Amino acid sequence: MLLIKKGGFNQYLALGVTESGRYLSVYFIYKKDKKALLVTARDMTEKEKEKVCKKVRKKTEPIPAEFETLIEASDFWDAHDVSEYWDKTKEARFKVSLKKEPKYIALENELARKVFNIAKKKHISTETLVNLWLKEKLSPVK
Repeated sequence: MLLIKKGGFNQYLALGVTESGRYLSVYFIYKKDKKALLVTARDMTEKEKEKVCKKVRKKTEPIPAEFETLIEASDFWDAHDVSEYWDKTKEARFKVSLKKEPKYIALENELARKVFNIAKKKHISTETLVNLWLKEKLSPVK
């Protein structure tokens, strides 16, 4: 974190990076009772980010050779900025094939029960019934 004293009344500007990697600029007054009075907070501008990155070069945590689980990998990258590791990256080329995946939506119990019963009477799956209803509802009005 970079702390800059700004004028009288114990005014400060703190520039820093949160644990989740968000770059913030926080302006506050440090009061006599040793409490901070927040004046404003916002995301840093690109220019501020550049200055902070030059001033605050922290030692980066090494990337594990392998992550034990997807959750471990997710937690690591949620807490680290990839720009800190840019010099360790290399170009990769690969093909991506996006396949249709089901999307799950939570329904209230009573509503789900009613949908299930209607689908059963029509001898179709609940999924098919909901998809038919949504297509009908979302189709352009003619």
